[in-house]
Amino acid sequence: MALTRKFTDVPAEIKKVYEHGARSNPFLALIGSLNGLAGASSWEFTSSQDFQLTGGDVAISEDGSTTAPTASNIDRTPFTNTAQILQYTVDVSYARESDTAGLVNIGDEGASQSPLDFQIDGKMKQMNKDWNWAAINGTKVVAANGATAFKMGGIYNLVATEGTNLFDNGAVPRALTKALIEDSLATALDNGMDMENPAFLLKSTMKQKINELYGNAVESITEAGINLIVVHTVAGQIRFVMDSAASATQLAIVDLSMAQPVVLPVKGSTMVIEGLGKVGAADRFQVYSQVSVDYGSAKGHVVISDIDIAL
Repeated sequence: MALTRKFTDVPAEIKKVYEHGARSNPFLALIGSLNGLAGASSWEFTSSQDFQLTGGDVAISEDGSTTAPTASNIDRTPFTNTAQILQYTVDVSYARESDTAGLVNIGDEGASQSPLDFQIDGKMKQMNKDWNWAAINGTKVVAANGATAFKMGGIYNLVATEGTNLFDNGAVPRALTKALIEDSLATALDNGMDMENPAFLLKSTMKQKINELYGNAVESITEAGINLIVVHTVAGQIRFVMDSAASATQLAIVDLSMAQPVVLPVKGSTMVIEGLGKVGAADRFQVYSQVSVDYGSAKGHVVISDIDIAL
C-alpha cells in the first residue's frame, strides 16, 4: 500500500484522534504525522508482498543467448492486515445538559464544552487508546462471518506469525543485554532487513534499561513535532518511542517508514458521528470508525521477546 496522504491532508476528525494520544500513546500520532493516512478498500488488505531472489554465477555464451533460457516463476507471498470496528455510544440526559452551573467540562484547548461535546470528545480519546493499543498488541483475525469480529494485527503478532525477525527464548525469561540487542539486529540485517527509520517501541522502564546498557550515550532529535531520544547500534541510529501500551516483556524495533494508520471508509467518510433514535429525555450519539495499521512487510521489523528487565 503506497504512502499517499500526508498528515496535513488527514480529515480533521481523524487528526484529532491522533492528537489525543500524542503524549501518553505517541506511536499512532507519530506514524500518522510521518506517513499520513491510508485508505483500505476491503476488510483484509494487502500491505506488501515478499519474493526471494538469490545471486549466482551466470555464464551465457553468444551462441547460447540465441535461445531463450527455460522459463521459471518467482513465488511471492502477500502480507496483509485487517481493519476492525471501533464503535462507542454517548447518552447524555436533558437534565445533565441543563446544569450549566455545575462542574465545567474543559476541552483540550482549555475552553469549556457542553456536557454532550465533552462526552463525544471523550469517546474520541478512547478511540485513540483502543486504536493505538491494537496497533501494538492486537492479534489479527480474519472473520469468517458476520458474527465474528475482524481484528487488526499489532506489531508483535505480525512479526511472530509472518516475519523472520522474532528472537524469542522459548518463553523462558531472560535479561535484556546490549549483546542481545546487537546480535538480534545483526541477524535481522543478514536476513535482508533494511530499516530506513528504525525505532525502539517500548515502555519507559525498558528505555531506562537500554540507557544503562549503552552508557546513557543518547542524543535527542525532533521528528514530526515529537521529541525522540536516539542511541547508536549496529543497525545505525535508533530512536526511542515510549508508549504506555507497549509490552513490558517484548522489545520491538519498528521501521517507522513502513508504518501507517489505515481507515476503511464507511459511508464515504473516515469516521461517523451521528445521532441515534430517542427513547426518552436524552441525546444519544454514536462514534464509529473502521481502522487498522499498515506495517508493510512483517520481515521489515524486529521483536525480541521473553525479557525480564529485573534480571
